[in-house]
Amino acid sequence: MPISAGWSKAPILTAQELRDSYQRGLNVGFRAGTPSTVGGKPICVLDIDVRGGPKYQKEALAAAEAVYGAPIEYDVVSGSQVGRHKILAFPIGRAPEKAATTLVQSLEYVSPEGVVCAARLKGAKPAWVVELLSTGKNVVLPPSIHPDTGLPYSPLRDLLKFDDAPAALLNYIDSKNAAPDWGVPEALGQELEPVLPITEDMLPEPIREWCVDIAYRMQCPLEFTAVGAIAMFGSIIGAGCAIRPKQKDNWSEVPNLWGAIVAGPGRLKTPALNQVFGPLRGLEHIAEREHQQNMLAFHEREALLKMEVDLAKSKVKNASPSMSDADRSKLTSEAARLVGRREEEPTPRRYIMNDSTPEKLGECIDNNPRGLLVMRDELMGLLESFEKQGHEGEKEFYLEAWGGMSSHRVDRIGRGSLHIDPLCASVFGGIQPQKVEAYVWKMQAEGNNGFIQRYQLLAYPDDKASSKYVDETPNCAARDQVMRLAERLAYCDATSLGAQKDGVSEIPFFRFDPKGAQPLFVKWLIANDLRVAAEEMPLMSEHLSKYRKLVPALTLIFYLISVAANPPPPPTKPTKSTRQRRPACIGKEHIALALRWAVVLETHARRVYRMGTDYRVAAAKCLAKKIEAGQLGDGFSARDVYRNGWTNLSDADLVKEACDELEAAQWLRRIDQSAGGQGRPRDPCYEINPAVLLNAPLAPTKPPKRRRS
Repeated sequence: MPISAGWSKAPILTAQELRDSYQRGLNVGFRAGTPSTVGGKPICVLDIDVRGGPKYQKEALAAAEAVYGAPIEYDVVSGSQVGRHKILAFPIGRAPEKAATTLVQSLEYVSPEGVVCAARLKGAKPAWVVELLSTGKNVVLPPSIHPDTGLPYSPLRDLLKFDDAPAALLNYIDSKNAAPDWGVPEALGQELEPVLPITEDMLPEPIREWCVDIAYRMQCPLEFTAVGAIAMFGSIIGAGCAIRPKQKDNWSEVPNLWGAIVAGPGRLKTPALNQVFGPLRGLEHIAEREHQQNMLAFHEREALLKMEVDLAKSKVKNASPSMSDADRSKLTSEAARLVGRREEEPTPRRYIMNDSTPEKLGECIDNNPRGLLVMRDELMGLLESFEKQGHEGEKEFYLEAWGGMSSHRVDRIGRGSLHIDPLCASVFGGIQPQKVEAYVWKMQAEGNNGFIQRYQLLAYPDDKASSKYVDETPNCAARDQVMRLAERLAYCDATSLGAQKDGVSEIPFFRFDPKGAQPLFVKWLIANDLRVAAEEMPLMSEHLSKYRKLVPALTLIFYLISVAANPPPPPTKPTKSTRQRRPACIGKEHIALALRWAVVLETHARRVYRMGTDYRVAAAKCLAKKIEAGQLGDGFSARDVYRNGWTNLSDADLVKEACDELEAAQWLRRIDQSAGGQGRPRDPCYEINPAVLLNAPLAPTKPPKRRRS
């Protein structure tokens, strides 16, 4: 019949009426099921509809063959070019009464724009679906034109030669019709929260080309290089100077920021960060050369001192018996003074450490009062080390080092005492999404220790893998400029850049410009305190409270990078005007840039916290993977799950909550096993939605019971 307006509801026409109504250029089709019979057999269509594009076609065709029971020789290619039709003759009385019966469908959904999304989003549909089109359903035939693609439906075989519906398909349809309607299994877990990207104009101009060049050559997100660079400069400045965000108060913050890159394996976060932290290794090479020179001078002074001590001792020993007591006492005192004049051995300046005990880290910080950066290729190793028996105090050490301005005293039997003032350290590393999700989940269940909230430079960019091949020479000019900046900030005294001192703290400090930057900061601070109080997610509330350090610290970093790139001229002879010169103030442009960073970083933090907040969903996702892998079959109970001791599924109550979550998502159906009023009620068992198991490996109907020892 010709396809025109209302064709699906039009009355069935006779053959002559069809010939009379046909017009050239119209699409054509037929009404499936009992209206179209050949040899008394109703004609139905197995329809493979792929909405998610070609990447889902293979999965859809495999699912269709699973319900068909054999390889399928299709009759028609849809105008979408990825769909297929199989025209089948059904036995008399066996054609389904429903116009369209969904046999199996994808567990993934796509939005109208073709983006993978959650089922709950408006307009979302399964990425693919296998349906049987029967009585009351109109089916398009070749050479009709697809309305979306403009391409024709194409025949693959003679459309007048129908295959009979195979027994496997008929049995599958019968079992599906006989069983209660399962419904469509929903996609599990929350979609990732959207994040704002870090853009080129958010980087200070002196380091912009360098960060962009590394990200382009590595084909990685700009967040990898931008966040790492800011953390690096914050560690170089460290406790060398501070910012006082208020005009009169002595509240101070130093810019030793902690950060982390969240990305899956193979996303080049480690190679990118190795290049970003190259200037720190350059500073260590410079410090090592200086240390070698200092050691040579130290040994020379030691040799001269030894000669002086030997000479003084010789004078005392060979003193004349007739020497007066006063002269003898004078020689003895001089020898004792020389013996007691011991010089401490020089220690190298350190900028970066990878793996150390808190005791060794404390010693290095004590020798480097500005602090240093702890770089961990896999940050999860550091987080897990805090959970080991006997390492309970390590976490507290790091928490104190985050503040960057407090003193810390370590007293150990046999090791003496160590007084570190100030205790300042930055921490940076990479971590995989699954691991940070598990860590946040565990922290929620066992108690929030406030550790992860200190990772304020936390970036989890969208995973956009690039297939572009880039082989270009590094931007050496930009790299050298960043190295000069790092060296200048590492060796300069902040007072030479305009910092002031007040006699209360040894750390020099800057303040905001009272007319431009200060009102902007005050407005933000009041608004942020209100948001902290109103925030419903406890983790995020505490994270936002730490922005009282983040925003001032970022402002100071941006300001000092700018000043170091354009240092003030060297001082001339002091005059009255120079003696009375006002200290430098941080301008409005630097606090404005820091506030932009705070907005972007907040979106990344919300993405991370949202991943691990609902541990019921996380447990359900773990259980779903076991079901899909064929490790559980129909009739399993919660006990069959938690007795295996699987990761995140070893707690009985949590497993039951995971089963409830899967039941609500129509993956499972509860089977009550009442004891008939006698004895203790038995735990319920669960049936698995056949749509879930269709492509899963075969699993035992009931997991084998373990013998008790």
